[in-house]
Formats: sequence, structure tokens, C-alpha cells
Amino acid sequence: MSNVVLTPVFGPVSGFPPSSVVAGILIAAVAGTPANSPAPQTVAPGTATVVFANLAADTYSFSATPVDANGNALTAPGYSVPSVSVTVPVTQTITLTVPTGLTGVVA
Repeated sequence: MSNVVLTPVFGPVSGFPPSSVVAGILIAAVAGTPANSPAPQTVAPGTATVVFANLAADTYSFSATPVDANGNALTAPGYSVPSVSVTVPVTQTITLTVPTGLTGVVA
């Protein structure tokens, strides 16, 4: 299991309706194996990092959608929701309890 740390980048985008207010950023993740997809997180605008903890080995597609106070996605002509793909690798080593020494005596 691994953690994925996302860093949203914020900037001005024109074309939204005049009454639009960004109340949150919905960060969603979809895994190649659907059962590995974690629950989405909604964070405040300007949040510096978002952590998805204990993800299984898989390829994840993350997206960051601006939402209003009711959780509705905000859209504007020409605006595409940013996304990124991250592969969590299979753990290369594990820890086992094995013999670490051996003694002998003459009986």
C-alpha cells in the first residue's frame, strides 16, 4: 500500500457564469481495478496538497473538479477538468521472520 500526494495548481479561468462561486474542489480517483478506487475528497479552494492514503498497487486517474456549494460541477466553454494518471507500483519487498542464526553443541 502506498500514499499518493497530489498538488493542485490554481489559476484564473474566464467564461464562467457571473454568479459562479467555487465552494470546493472535488478530487476523484478511478482505479484500473474498480474495487481499488478510493472515495473522492472535497477540499477547500487553494488547498496545497491532497493525500490519498493506503492505495493498492494499480493505475489511478485523478481529476480535480471545481464545485459550487451544492456540489455541482462548475463548467465554462473551453475549460477542461485537470487530471493526472499515477501508477502505484507493486511492493518489491516484504518482511519475513526467518532464522538469523544457528548454534550447535556436542551431546
